[in-house]
Amino acid sequence: MYKKIGKEIIFLIFTLLITIHFLLLSGCAKVVAPTGGQKDTTAPKVVVEESTPNLSTNFNSTEIVLTFDEWIQLNKPASEIIVSPPLNKSLDIKMKGKSVIINLEEETLRDSVTYIINFGQAIQDFRERNPAENLRFVFSTGSFIDSLSVGGKIIDSETDKPVKDALVMLYDNLSDTVVRTEKPFYFARTDKNGQYSMPFLKSDTFKIFVLLDENFNYLYDEEESIGFQSENIILTDSFKTPLDFQIFKPQPPLRRTRNITKPFGHLKIVYNQTVFDSLQVQVEPSFDSDYLQQSKDTLHFWYTDTTSKRVFIISDEKDYLDTFDVFLPKSAPFYKQNKTTRLAIPNLKSAQTGLKHNPNEVINIEFRHPIASIDLTKIIVTEDTLKTKVEAIFSQDETDPKKGLFKYKWKEEKTYQITLFPGAVTDIFNLKNDTIILNYNTKSVSEYGNVDVLIEGMNKDTSYVVELVNGKKDVVETFVMTGQESIKRTFKALPTSDYSIKIIVDTNSNGRWDTGKYPTRQPEKILLGKAEKLRPNWDLELKFNRQ
Repeated sequence: MYKKIGKEIIFLIFTLLITIHFLLLSGCAKVVAPTGGQKDTTAPKVVVEESTPNLSTNFNSTEIVLTFDEWIQLNKPASEIIVSPPLNKSLDIKMKGKSVIINLEEETLRDSVTYIINFGQAIQDFRERNPAENLRFVFSTGSFIDSLSVGGKIIDSETDKPVKDALVMLYDNLSDTVVRTEKPFYFARTDKNGQYSMPFLKSDTFKIFVLLDENFNYLYDEEESIGFQSENIILTDSFKTPLDFQIFKPQPPLRRTRNITKPFGHLKIVYNQTVFDSLQVQVEPSFDSDYLQQSKDTLHFWYTDTTSKRVFIISDEKDYLDTFDVFLPKSAPFYKQNKTTRLAIPNLKSAQTGLKHNPNEVINIEFRHPIASIDLTKIIVTEDTLKTKVEAIFSQDETDPKKGLFKYKWKEEKTYQITLFPGAVTDIFNLKNDTIILNYNTKSVSEYGNVDVLIEGMNKDTSYVVELVNGKKDVVETFVMTGQESIKRTFKALPTSDYSIKIIVDTNSNGRWDTGKYPTRQPEKILLGKAEKLRPNWDLELKFNRQ
């Protein structure tokens, strides 16, 4: 009896130890959150059998139910969901389970009208917010569904590339202001290829617009990109023409954003856009030592007189006029002391040891302040290790008073040294340079290539601005073509890159591209040629024929 009880106790103790061991193991195990599997990229789909039938005629129901194949959520339904034609009251919409329910009980629908409910991006799945794309619910209160349609392609007027997610809008209100005051009667969005399709339209006359709706309010707000057609469209059964549009960013009114008055001697007047040479600047009082330079979005005003207050009157060729006072700081210490200017070219240390240079180009150096005078007797240019003196011409740049230009017929694969002895250059603050020694190594012309630009089939009564553009989209060369049907230009010793031709149809002959302005002006057309690769020691011909 005793032995039997002892064995049972031993068995129980053994079982208990085993249990504790497994509990400890499970407690020490790393806890890992369950994985969610692959990311859900599938948009929610309507379950037809559980939804109100789409494309119904003689519709008289007070409720529309759309049931989806997964859990969904609403995203900005007030702005995303648009009914065409517009309803009298705000849309009454709610969710129940996997369904969206639209209540029309308080709405009076028009007789014999095809209604289109465009959901935009309003219906999204619950987990990843994938939107139900191109979701429309169509019904007619009459005996048929309107069957006319409009489609086409939208491209960017500057880049000639298709525009994705542009809003194409139709209005039966033909007022020019309707795009600013009313939501569209019909609308569609472009796909990634810039294509749009607008079905189920009635026969009528419409005004049509294209809009990049940045705030998603289906209204045109200033500075949003827009496209428009000057003539209204008349939709009938015979209307088959695709409607393609250029969309453009309107140029905002010229506006001065700030004045930067420090340091003494340099005033920066900054604008909200690129400043063109057409700006007329009058300064009172004015002095002979004043310099004015326009660069991108900034007017640079250089001065030495200590008169603290200046009055600026700035106007352009149109109707811009701005008059303002600027209180300039008192003279800075450097103005009173005999310090030297500092050469402000990029890679100054590299220039002292030797910069690579294209022998077909001038050498330019840039100082911190505008140049007032140059003493040519204190400037020497030598060639190769023998230091043979060459007669390079040094002059001030006409467009940038801070730059000096060295012009010479540089030879290939040579070393040139430019020495500016003390006092060679004096700036507007009467500061003079110390000794400056710069070295340049000219490259072989065979490392560069030549580009022939051949343009044919143009209208000789139209002016064109032709730009040669490299692979970085920088404008390398520009010339004007007017009164000619064809032209050929050669550009020598260009760095290897992709090159293409960009032609601006310069309708107002001002020498630059002008964007459009609604409702009075379309953007100037841009014609783009195909990009080609220029190789070393290569002659590349870029052809463009408009016919």
